[in-house]
Amino acid sequence: MKKRMSWKPLAIIAGIGVLFFLRGCIADSRDRIELAGRGLTNAANEGSGDEPAGSEFPGGWTSLAAGSYHGAAIGADGSLWTWGANEFGPLGDGTRVSRDTPFRMGGDSDWAFVAAGDLSTFAIRKDGSLWAWGRNWHWQLGCGSLFPDSRLSPARVGRATDWVSVAAGTHHTVAIRTDGSLWSWGSNRYGQLGTGTAADRNFPGRVGASYDWAFVDAGNRQTVAIKTDGSLWAWGLNHRGQIGDGTTIDRRRPTRIGTDYDWAFVSMDSHTVAIRTDGSLWAWGNNMGGQLGDGTEIDRHAPIRVGTDHDWAMASAGGGQTAAIRTDGSLWTWGNNRNGRLGDDTVGNRHIPARIGDSYDWELVAASLSLTAAIRATGDVYIWGEF
Repeated sequence: MKKRMSWKPLAIIAGIGVLFFLRGCIADSRDRIELAGRGLTNAANEGSGDEPAGSEFPGGWTSLAAGSYHGAAIGADGSLWTWGANEFGPLGDGTRVSRDTPFRMGGDSDWAFVAAGDLSTFAIRKDGSLWAWGRNWHWQLGCGSLFPDSRLSPARVGRATDWVSVAAGTHHTVAIRTDGSLWSWGSNRYGQLGTGTAADRNFPGRVGASYDWAFVDAGNRQTVAIKTDGSLWAWGLNHRGQIGDGTTIDRRRPTRIGTDYDWAFVSMDSHTVAIRTDGSLWAWGNNMGGQLGDGTEIDRHAPIRVGTDHDWAMASAGGGQTAAIRTDGSLWTWGNNRNGRLGDDTVGNRHIPARIGDSYDWELVAASLSLTAAIRATGDVYIWGEF
C-alpha cells in the first residue's frame, strides 16, 4: 500500500449522528466484506456531498482502535469496520488488499470491543468470544502456532466466552476475563507478559493469581494495568522509564507504581499517560518528541503532572505523540508531529497540549505508531498522520 499522509484531520467515515482454556484458533467462514463508502473526505468539505452516504454507516460508534498503519471501529449496531494497510490481513476481509475506504467486515452485528496492534486486530463479540487476525510473527494472535504467519480473516481464540477487554501491543497481547483474571500471550523478550520469565507464549496464559484486574493496555514492549482498588501496575521494557517505577530496570512481573489508589485510565506505547479520578493528567517514559506534555524533551521515570487542569476525560499514547479529550469535548494533541500525526496542520513538534480545531463534540480518540484517529458525536471518524 502506498501510504497516505495528512497534516490535518480527514473525515473517513461520515455517520448519521468502543482455568480452563482450549488452545488454538478456529477459523470463521461467515466473514465477508461489504462496500461501505467512497473514500477519504477532507473535514473542511463536510456536507458538500463528497463524503460517503450516511445511511451506509451506523448511527454512532462504541469502540475505536488505531494500529500501526490501520484502524478499526465498531458501530452502535454492533457492526465492525476496518481500513488501512492490509499486507498481513489486519483488515480481516480475507485478502491482502489495502483499503483507504472503511469497509464493513462481514455482515455480523454482534461485535462489542476492538483493539489494534502492529498489523494485527483483535475483537470481542457480545457472546464474550475472542477473535484475532493479521500478523502473527510473535504468536500474538494466540493461535498456538506461528503458522500461518498471518491470518487474513477472523479466527477464534480458544473456546472461552467470558472475555471483556483486550489490548494489543507491538508483539504481545493482554486481555481480561469477567472474573477479573488477566491473561497474556506473544513475545516476552522483556517480560511484557508478566510471567516472571522471558519465555514467549503461543496461546493465552494466566498472569498471576489475582482476580481484581479492571483495565489493561499493551505498549511497545510493556504492559500497564489498573486493579479494581485503583492501584496502578506495569511491567516489561523500561529503558526510557515507561514503567514508571522511578528506574530504568526491566520488570518481568507486575510492579506497583506509587502507592495511590485513584487511577482511572491509562494508555501506553513507548511512553505512558494516565488519568486520575480527579481528572488530572499524568505522563512518564520516553519524551523524545515532547509527548509527555511537560514542555521538555526529558524522559521521566515516574509519573509527572501534565498542567494543572482537572478536566481530562480520556487520553491515548501513540508512537511519539499523545492525544486526549477533555470533559468539554475538546480535542488536544502534543509530541512528535512527523507526517502530521498531531493534526494541527503544521510539521513542528509540540511540547505542551495544543487544541485541535474548535469543536466540542469529540467522543473517542486513538493514537498509534504513525497516525491518530478520533470520533465526533456526529458519528464522523477522522484520521491524520501516515496511513
